[in-house]
Amino acid sequence: MAVTEVRVAWATLLKILAAILAAWALVHLWAGIEVLLIAALFAMALSPSVDWMEGHGFGRGWAVATLAVLGVAALGAFVSLVLPPLSDEMSGLWKSLPHLRQNISHEMERSGLASRVVLPLLDLPRSAEFDAWLSRPMGWGPTAVEAVAASFLVAVLSLYLILDGRTVVAWLLAYVPRQHRGKMSSMIPEVFGVVKAYAIGQLITSALFTVFCFAVLTAFHVPAALSLALFAGVCDAVPVAGIFIAMAAAALISLTVSSGTALIVLGLYVAYHLFETYVLVPRLYGNRLRLSTLTVLIAIVAGGMLDGVIGAMLALPLVAAYPVVEKHWLDDYLHPDAVEDHASLRAATEGTAEGQEAAVDAVMKGEKPARSA
Repeated sequence: MAVTEVRVAWATLLKILAAILAAWALVHLWAGIEVLLIAALFAMALSPSVDWMEGHGFGRGWAVATLAVLGVAALGAFVSLVLPPLSDEMSGLWKSLPHLRQNISHEMERSGLASRVVLPLLDLPRSAEFDAWLSRPMGWGPTAVEAVAASFLVAVLSLYLILDGRTVVAWLLAYVPRQHRGKMSSMIPEVFGVVKAYAIGQLITSALFTVFCFAVLTAFHVPAALSLALFAGVCDAVPVAGIFIAMAAAALISLTVSSGTALIVLGLYVAYHLFETYVLVPRLYGNRLRLSTLTVLIAIVAGGMLDGVIGAMLALPLVAAYPVVEKHWLDDYLHPDAVEDHASLRAATEGTAEGQEAAVDAVMKGEKPARSA
């Protein structure tokens, strides 16, 4: 009986061991990687302000230091001007929950299924289980401390990435063989451009939505207007699902005023969402994020399944950067027709509905895509 001897070189075993250790480190350090990715998004969003200061005579170090001072001043203004009324609102909302529930139940007494879903949710903050959780600070305290520490770390990392970002990129690029660095050097600015467009656009849209919600809720005398507006601004950063969460919270509290007020607030939220989606976002993002609604939904679902809300938020800029990777690295492996058809479909998302239909029909029929003017 023949015996087959398999010999594995020590170098191969070391490479396998290194790959296993890298995978282990990736799993255990994922929380830190998330913080770094979020910091990178903020750094890209803030980098134009540093570039503007450099163009007006500031050194890069002084520009970053000025940005840090402005950030501390903004935080101080928030703590001194916004936090006290916000705390008062949240305290008042907590104390008036039974009264709010009574008012909402009166407004929803004929709504059937909706009341059976909404009213139990209002009972949760006053439930024995929630009171027991609040009475155990060792249970929720570490999470709160971790959130504050992560926020501080994101701010510090963002400033350092703005200051030393090119050095960090060059250091990482040194791992790439020299024959491939030309492609990498061409791809990186385009990827940064896509992600920067997303980060800047998201900061602006969230800020505008916060201001809009505060104005609407204040005009209709809805309780906790500031809290709901800030919550809506955070929800705006969650694609697709965020607007529905913000609308549900605003409508629920608006029911304490009247059902008519709740309907008006809902209508205004929907109107603003349509304005943001079809007017504001295309002008802020330009042609950087050519993603269909289905692609956005798939990215959100995949990111959410992998890593919750943060994963859903990080998935969109990563997916939006894929066409750049395809153009620079997959052209040699994909059939030229696939690359050309993908490019035509992406370009069609910026055009009319008829143009999109024409692009889809051309791909389905195997025809060459029409050249854009």
